[in-house]
Amino acid sequence: MSMNTRKYVMIVALVLFMSSITEAHNSGVTLYASGKVNVNGMGVARSTSLLDGDVVETGADGIVSMVGGGTSVMMQNNAIVQFSKQGLNVASGSVAVKTSDGMVANVGSISIQPVNGAARYRVSQNANGVQIDVLEGSLAVADGGKSVNVNAGRSVTMACSNCGVLMTRVLQARDQNKQKFQDQQFTANNAIATHVVTATKIDPGTATVTTAGPAGKIQTDRM
Repeated sequence: MSMNTRKYVMIVALVLFMSSITEAHNSGVTLYASGKVNVNGMGVARSTSLLDGDVVETGADGIVSMVGGGTSVMMQNNAIVQFSKQGLNVASGSVAVKTSDGMVANVGSISIQPVNGAARYRVSQNANGVQIDVLEGSLAVADGGKSVNVNAGRSVTMACSNCGVLMTRVLQARDQNKQKFQDQQFTANNAIATHVVTATKIDPGTATVTTAGPAGKIQTDRM
């Protein structure tokens, strides 16, 4: 294989590899950040696409909106939330959700699900437990085997059971996601080094040069 062909193959491989990373991160949900915001432990300047399982954290001045798939989510400051296609895992802080496709929120062992798919609600954690405010629609709020429907204009406050367990799980997911991203970057950065084509070293060995000698005679010189 010629040097040019090898370089072409290397470039195509790199493009396909980086494209696979980009597609993996494009879940159809876009995050817009203001203030200090981290995704999987890494800072976000303004916006990014979210991957299923990403962990979002807001600082003291951080505000986040997540939009896509019929749902919009507003995260307040000092909050930690894991985004998932199956629902939001609210590890700490406050979120407001507006959904037309039944986006579920989980806080500890509490599950919050729109009854008819569409709803607007707010979930807040504080020292007194979890407060759920229903702004539009109706929610089914369940904790273990107990479930209650809460209609628009109503609120319910519950003890935050297993919130510590959820926090631990979400922080572990954050660290695993960060490590996975760093591993991908390492692989991408080393792909070029792996495929670099070095120039072929020629060993001159012993060469024979034939020249015309005196009086038209042929002589052989050794090199």
